[in-house]
Amino acid sequence: SLKQIQKAILVLNEVLDKKGDETLTVTPIELFESGAISRTSFFRNFNTIDSIIVFAKAEITEVFTVYFQREALFMKLGLHDFFTSLLNTLYSHKEAVKLLIRRQSKKYWQEMLLLIKPIIESNPRNSVDELIYGLFVLVFVHTLEWWIENGYSKEDIPVCANRLILFLKIVDLNSRQNIFIVEKLRETIQFILK
Repeated sequence: SLKQIQKAILVLNEVLDKKGDETLTVTPIELFESGAISRTSFFRNFNTIDSIIVFAKAEITEVFTVYFQREALFMKLGLHDFFTSLLNTLYSHKEAVKLLIRRQSKKYWQEMLLLIKPIIESNPRNSVDELIYGLFVLVFVHTLEWWIENGYSKEDIPVCANRLILFLKIVDLNSRQNIFIVEKLRETIQFILK
């Protein structure tokens, strides 16, 4: 049930909090020992710890898919309100986000953020090259990590939205003053990747 899934995600986060973020493995026994989830309930709903992560992925994938299908919302709101709205939506799924930030690679978040690319490119002024897009994913993930490390407070949502907007303003490819910065950034990253 949905309630059991959310409870399992919460308990897994609590166990990870106790063990420390550098810990990559958690056993079902550790979940049972917390007393918040029983052995019977766990095995009725999940086969492994990884299946909890699969449910968290499904939850956040649905959030992103539904959210980014509302292209009109993006066009109507403006960047700050759009990101604020997205972050508020993610806040309502904060345990799943927290688990996926801890346990998933940047590749997962890149796949989720691919959903925003067509919306951005629907404005003829915008073009998103792969390098800038990859950097945006890193900034987005880093922003979520910062938010979680600082207590995942609803009051930090405007700060997070401003971080994302600032990045987009810095790399605005149509802004003549930023072309030099973007080119130097691109050269540096290509050098690092070699």
